[in-house]
Amino acid sequence: MEEIKLNNELVKVAEKTSQSNEDSNAVALRIAQMMANVKKISERIVGYVPFDYVFQAQTYHATSNRPAKITPLERAIVGILKVDSHQDLITIGEILGLDIKHDIAEKEILNHAVESMRQYGVIEGDDSYLSLTERGNLFASTGERPETFSGDFDLWIDPQHIGITSLKNDLKSDYVEDIDVNIESLNLTLDSIKNFAEHQASNFQTEKLRFVLSEANLNACTAKHYQLYICFLQSVRDNQITLFVYDDHQQCIMPTLSEQFNQDEDFKVELLDKCLSIECESNDVEVLDNTTEKPKEQKEAEQLLINEEDETQKTEVKISVGASDKDGRLHKKALYDSLSFEAELHNIFTVDEADEIWMISPWIGHAFVYQRLPYIKNYLNKGRSIFIAFSKEEANIKAASSHGDMITPAAKKAIAGLEKDYPTLFFCAQLPAFHTKNVIEKKGDQFVMFTGSFNVLSFSVNAQQKQIRREEMALAHHQMAVNKYEEYLDEFIAYYIDDARCRIAIYEESDRDEDIIKFSTQRIETLVKKQGKRELHIDFFNEVENKQLLAKNALWNKDVSDLRKQLDSYFQKGCIPNKEKFALEKRFGNLTRRYVALTITDDDKDVFDTLYARFKKLPTGKNALGADNAAPSKIVQREINSTLISDLKNALNRKQKGRRLTNNDISLAKKLSGPQNKLSTEMELVQLLTSLNLLSTAIRLKMEKKMRIFDVNNSLKRIIKRWDDFANLSIHITSYNEQEYVVFDIYGVQFRFSQVDLNPEQLSMIKEKNTNEYRWDGTLSNFSSGELLDVVQKHN
Repeated sequence: MEEIKLNNELVKVAEKTSQSNEDSNAVALRIAQMMANVKKISERIVGYVPFDYVFQAQTYHATSNRPAKITPLERAIVGILKVDSHQDLITIGEILGLDIKHDIAEKEILNHAVESMRQYGVIEGDDSYLSLTERGNLFASTGERPETFSGDFDLWIDPQHIGITSLKNDLKSDYVEDIDVNIESLNLTLDSIKNFAEHQASNFQTEKLRFVLSEANLNACTAKHYQLYICFLQSVRDNQITLFVYDDHQQCIMPTLSEQFNQDEDFKVELLDKCLSIECESNDVEVLDNTTEKPKEQKEAEQLLINEEDETQKTEVKISVGASDKDGRLHKKALYDSLSFEAELHNIFTVDEADEIWMISPWIGHAFVYQRLPYIKNYLNKGRSIFIAFSKEEANIKAASSHGDMITPAAKKAIAGLEKDYPTLFFCAQLPAFHTKNVIEKKGDQFVMFTGSFNVLSFSVNAQQKQIRREEMALAHHQMAVNKYEEYLDEFIAYYIDDARCRIAIYEESDRDEDIIKFSTQRIETLVKKQGKRELHIDFFNEVENKQLLAKNALWNKDVSDLRKQLDSYFQKGCIPNKEKFALEKRFGNLTRRYVALTITDDDKDVFDTLYARFKKLPTGKNALGADNAAPSKIVQREINSTLISDLKNALNRKQKGRRLTNNDISLAKKLSGPQNKLSTEMELVQLLTSLNLLSTAIRLKMEKKMRIFDVNNSLKRIIKRWDDFANLSIHITSYNEQEYVVFDIYGVQFRFSQVDLNPEQLSMIKEKNTNEYRWDGTLSNFSSGELLDVVQKHN
């Protein structure tokens, strides 16, 4: 093993880079919960310490060999040369029963095979003298030829613990940070590189699949950093210290790192000293002399722990992949051939009772429909989830159908039916081009992933292929399964969000407001709930909500316009049939109810109110109204009860003010200020002012959360527009404590409102009408909003 040291400068930079902002108490709780799964009864937690794990990534340009099958004709030629040591082309043809002297086609077939074998380096010589090379003898014995390919890969290496060969699989790459320093690369032998590549670059070096790395040249070397925690357990039985590595990013114990760190005694002692120092600083722990004996009471208590452990026949702590073993755990083999995995896949659907199944393959073929579909439907009917992903088209990925698509038409139709019937259980996404084939099984907190070249969704073989490849699936590391699950979940959410935006954009371009309103984000809501990170997608949900609100507004205006067109003929006639008026009254009621949840402009609302007022005046029968129906509104005559005015003034001048507002008050105020208030009488004006006075108070007290001050101001501006219709109404602007107020005065009852956003024209109109100086009488209508509403309700 190479003797490797990381320079001190690198360590110092790494320590400065590693900074965690998470609440230490929350981390401590998670560590305690995780250690409870591996801690023996007779063990106690000494403490834990944050660990800035520094390692390096070395990038190699590599050349590798993999086995490739030979054709039956090539195998026959090799067999002839193996027996005869050498032979000419014509004789080989005669032995094979080919007449290459007279049959041009048979001659071309044999020439093509021989030329291919020359290129492989299997045979040598011209057509008059052909013989096997050294590689040809291997070719003859195995029935395979070596195929050479090249590419780049990274290896993550811990220089201080060179035995950790699977580091790239153990750590979560999202949280690995680069360190910008110059470092000395590790001069690894090819055998060492192979050992690392077996775990981190299996597409270049896999002994079981006979992928053999033949050359690797170092291109780059960079330093990286990852935040871990080291936790120590001490046995009260023999005082033995055991080290565990905890990854809070993945919230799990790291078995490989724990094993390697435990074997490095110097490293272990160094971390333990640091842990004890931190414990002394934070928990008032005192380090005593080694000769200090345990008190009798402690010895007795520890013996009880040992006895309890012996009685329960606890086995020694073993670092396991995933959670501790118990009933219902999933147990899988390491490797499956195609038939074995087919049986295993059947068990996954019918026996394992997993919560979710993920099937990831570059394509979806006929087997999905004829083999998988019955299992999938039965599984979905149990309320469990299935996720299927296939690749986007790419030149070097074989298509699933003769049309070049990555999904066959029959499979596409079946998937569309599943998406319709199981909108929150079945998910299918076409992801950016990929080559991998994975199956993930999630059951509670367990994650099992099978990965390899096994085609999970389709087993059909292209008719042009002469050889049938025997494929296998391997059981992946637990943490790789968790990482891939989270990665695929993120990709599915992104896919469905992009699809949603595209669909809504199409609806917007074609003015399909009803489709926008009906658009459902139920699938995305389900996926985001599984992810548990709704805050990452809140902008999307707000975006959809806003677009649907705009569509509702547009549809409301369209319905009002259609209603106005329908009424035009009745306005011209001056009357309307009873049956038709009753039906149209319902339509007006529907529009009024819809308006409450919309953001219709004041102008559009005034158009609607005017249309409804004209409609209400239409008589039923055959007699026309003449010009009266379209006559402009006249000044509202005095019809208000003087007792009401007196009671309102008494409520304003009462010494004890400010009774507590209730939800019933708010509901009544909304009703009195709603669309049915036409401002056709002075009584309705008083009702509107009283209601707006209470609603503005409720909004500022945060009792009312649906309405805004903006909505109150819009209604006040409506009153200002109708000012000329009310002879006994005056409106003034006054200042108090450097703040401007708008005061509405009706028969000496003053309603004062702040933060009314008036435009220049409205301000100018108020100033022009009020030529005399006006003085506020000092009453505070907002402090008496509840009492004023009581008075209005009493006289209503």
